[in-house]
Amino acid sequence: MIARTTRKCGAFRHIRGRTYCSSALSGRASEELQFGSRFGGRRMPNMNGGCLCGAVRYSASGDPAVTSLCHCQHCQKQTGSAFVEVVAVPNENFSVHGKLQIFTIAGDSGRKKNSKFCPRCGSVVVVEAEGFPGMALIMGGTLDDSTWLNPTMALFCDSEQPWAAVSHEIKRFPGMPS
Repeated sequence: MIARTTRKCGAFRHIRGRTYCSSALSGRASEELQFGSRFGGRRMPNMNGGCLCGAVRYSASGDPAVTSLCHCQHCQKQTGSAFVEVVAVPNENFSVHGKLQIFTIAGDSGRKKNSKFCPRCGSVVVVEAEGFPGMALIMGGTLDDSTWLNPTMALFCDSEQPWAAVSHEIKRFPGMPS
């Protein structure tokens, strides 16, 4: 959150059509303002979602750090699909209501991955992965509204199913980028 002040400013920064006093912006605040341009220059609304049965609900705020597709074999088996859509948000911007169980496994990268799921219906709603420290990896299919999703990268493309082509331009990685 950027505080409004009445002090005079010697240097201004223009970010996404707005003018800000450079001395009032921390580096993180500046990055957050610029990031919104990945979503058509608009701030993302709160992201709400939950499991299939409704026993688990979550909300996330702010812009995602990244939106991606994961083609790893674990995600394929876990979702019963060719890939999973992932929305990464900082842990401090994510909250869950309801009981979750955890299944822990070493991912295809060898790093630990904690899949958090509803014990009633089995829906995985969020993953914590060593490869994304400090991030909640929301499963895109659990969002109430996923129409805004536009993944910018695809991971573990070496495991990609040949019949599941993505039609838009996307950065592709054979495994987990380092």
